Amino acid sequence: LSNGTYDFTGLLPGAYTITETQPAGYGQGTNALGTAGGTNPTQDVFANIVLGQNQNGLQYNFGETVANSISGYVYDDANNDGVYEPGEPPLGGVTVTLTGTNIAGQVITLSTNTLPDGSYDFGNLLPGNYVLDRASTPAGYINGEQTPGTPFGGTVNNPAGSTYITGITIPVGGGANGVNYDFGLIQPNSLAGTVFADLNRNGIEDGTDYPITNVTVTLTGTNYLGNTVSNVFETLSNGTYSFTGLLPGTYALTETQPAGYGQGTNALGTTGGTNSAQDVFSDIVLTQNQNGTNYNYGETLGEIGSYVWIDANADGVRQPAEQGIPGVLVFLDLNHDGIYETNEPSAITDSQGYYLITNVLGGTYSVVVATNTLPPGASETYDLDGTNTQSKVVALVLPAGGSRLDANFGYRYVSPTLATMVPGSFQGYATNGGVELTWTTLTEIDMDYFIVNRLTAAGAQPVAVEFALYPYGGSYSVIDSDATAPGTYQYQLVAVDKNGATPSATCTVVVGTPIVVTIQTAGGNVILNWTGGTAPYHLYESTALTSSASPSVVANVVGSSGTTNAPAWSEVPLTDSTTNSAVLPIQSPAAFFRVSGGQ
Repeated sequence: LSNGTYDFTGLLPGAYTITETQPAGYGQGTNALGTAGGTNPTQDVFANIVLGQNQNGLQYNFGETVANSISGYVYDDANNDGVYEPGEPPLGGVTVTLTGTNIAGQVITLSTNTLPDGSYDFGNLLPGNYVLDRASTPAGYINGEQTPGTPFGGTVNNPAGSTYITGITIPVGGGANGVNYDFGLIQPNSLAGTVFADLNRNGIEDGTDYPITNVTVTLTGTNYLGNTVSNVFETLSNGTYSFTGLLPGTYALTETQPAGYGQGTNALGTTGGTNSAQDVFSDIVLTQNQNGTNYNYGETLGEIGSYVWIDANADGVRQPAEQGIPGVLVFLDLNHDGIYETNEPSAITDSQGYYLITNVLGGTYSVVVATNTLPPGASETYDLDGTNTQSKVVALVLPAGGSRLDANFGYRYVSPTLATMVPGSFQGYATNGGVELTWTTLTEIDMDYFIVNRLTAAGAQPVAVEFALYPYGGSYSVIDSDATAPGTYQYQLVAVDKNGATPSATCTVVVGTPIVVTIQTAGGNVILNWTGGTAPYHLYESTALTSSASPSVVANVVGSSGTTNAPAWSEVPLTDSTTNSAVLPIQSPAAFFRVSGGQ
């Protein structure tokens, strides 16, 4: 019956035998001889039971054994090979369940927790079909490889997320122990980094660098199961991104370039790989419990700049002698109202007139000069898109991360009157350092500046710009340091007022080649030879280069005997002023000679 009992009643006196048919799936156990005696000659047989009358023989019991079991381990599979090997840590406290249907048609649902050594065991199982499930996962782990044991076999499905061993069949027949039904777990991997504005372009987030939010970073690759992986992450407010819970595999990270930023430095992270292309980290191989960090993308910003200068000849080209205007505010007019606001990127020109607006996103900008920071009387002569938009470049296009260093602004000053020059005072002189040009004014009421031009076949080339310094007249001197080669140079002095540039005077300067003199003595003569210079030549002699009043050395210039400390040069007439040699008798213990050339 359902309670396992059997009962034979109404028996007449006699000798009886009871024989059990062994139930399927059970092993032989212990047979217990009952109260009416008899013998247990063989397994499952009670014989020689002699009954008289009114005898009730009880407890002729047949004990059967249930000897099947399924056991295994849950462990940290350090090398992720699905084999529990020495040295790999066991994982205790993990819940494992056994479900199925046995040969008796009973639905089986059992649960146990692994012991500290990671083991579990389901015993006393009848033949049947069963499924094992690792029903819990320890913190810090993800699914690894499941292993079907022996001798009952089974099927595993090891994609990420599987926790089952199915198809475990305990056959009918003697009891057996299914072993090594193991569950390997692995510790997950992660990849992380930061996207930031690399203001100093050193590839490191430091200083005033700032994070860039909402930038898309894509993870692609193939995990160890052969499955294709593709995930997307948008950077957080601190510029960071992270991909967690990654199975062993080979991965790549790709950044979608943020709008307005230029390409900067990509920094390969701690778990290696290659920077195979801009914005791409590839060939990142992960095993387990690897947390790759600092896969960083540095982005660059652009810059806009150039200079504000005195365009003395109003040609829109800054000449070497044309000065910059310092202290001028140049800004990007973000709201196009022509008025500078503190949130608008800006810069102030330096002592040379240069400015640079840095850390600017790529885009189209209106570049504006704050005219209230210009000197009084400044009138624009040039900007990049023409002077119809005074002191403004309306639509300058800045590439992402690029430089636009061509937003120049040229100005001239205007004033109410011209200077009055001392007639004939504009003169030029050849010197060792170039041509020195001087002039003198009688009055400069409200004047702004003078321009000195060198006149060439290509036109007037500014040499210097001098601000007017003396309202009631004064003297000026400038050097054309480029005029050192022999030749004839023509110069023009220009005064500028509100009516424009007005030529004031011109002069011509001849620069010859340097004269080199050699001195020899022979017999009672001094032999002089010289090269360079231009004819006619002039020879001078002096017995001393110092005076008795002061022994200081005097420069090699022609002086007069009445000049303090100047040598007394006496010209020696040359019979041929085009010659380059002379022979003179020695007339004193010491003599000094100099040769000059030209008029």
